[in-house]
Amino acid sequence: MEAFQEEIKEIEGVLVPSVFPTENIISAMRYKPDDDIIVTSYPKTGSNWTQYLIYLILNKGEPCESYEEFKKNFAFLEKDGGDMIKNLNKPRIIMSHLPFNKIPKSDKAKYIYVVRNPKDVLVSYYYFCNFMVETQLTFNQFFDRFIDGNIFWGDYFEHVKEWYKHRDEPNVLMISYEEMKTDTKKIVLQLAKFLGNDHEKALLDDSNILEAIVKNSSVEECKKVMQMEKMLKPEEIEDINVSEGQQNFTFVRKGIIGDWKTHLSSEQNEIINEKANKTLSGIDYYDLWKKMGIFV
Repeated sequence: MEAFQEEIKEIEGVLVPSVFPTENIISAMRYKPDDDIIVTSYPKTGSNWTQYLIYLILNKGEPCESYEEFKKNFAFLEKDGGDMIKNLNKPRIIMSHLPFNKIPKSDKAKYIYVVRNPKDVLVSYYYFCNFMVETQLTFNQFFDRFIDGNIFWGDYFEHVKEWYKHRDEPNVLMISYEEMKTDTKKIVLQLAKFLGNDHEKALLDDSNILEAIVKNSSVEECKKVMQMEKMLKPEEIEDINVSEGQQNFTFVRKGIIGDWKTHLSSEQNEIINEKANKTLSGIDYYDLWKKMGIFV
């Protein structure tokens, strides 16, 4: 546990990976957006998928060939820093996990917040952190950190609750992973309308473009694009079913709803239920998750 704590540092009240340069984090918080498109969320809620949907909308359904090509069109605010992002071509497509009180604000920018039920976020985040961070945690250890908010980018529940308060602002669009999964076409049209510049009209005028976006944004297609490589040490491979050496990692692991059922114990499930009921009660998405049987 202590070894993992060394992987985290706190910058202006936000817990971030220690490998991210401090100056980049600070410049990210000081960044002055213009007419940027900012995809913001807690980690592992579908932000990369959302970025790819935006890419497909802007490119009329034409898919991206690789993660390297994909990265040329986007930036990660906290990792890359605000100073680098200033040099990107417009429209700048930016991802951020910063909480609402730290995200750079501008009336000209468009903010797309992605929310996903905390149980699936927990599971996906566990596998992501255990692959990308050298120190391995057991699922139970990671669970405790997630519930306490002692993990990169802090408390999931507070992150969602604060952003939810601003969902009706004209330059904020809030969408859910669950709706992206169950009705991708609906979310694509919402995104296109929100992005403006007749993107929605283009999709309504040509159904082939809309169908191409839905097809090329499937879990299978996203896995092909959202891949990166990492050199693994023998001690890093436990519980992720890979072998020693250079391995492909995809930001899209399973892309399903309900993976938490095979991971959470009854006690852990009750702990999340109790915290969600206290912090998310009254939020539309909590009601959606209850209807889907995620919370009872």
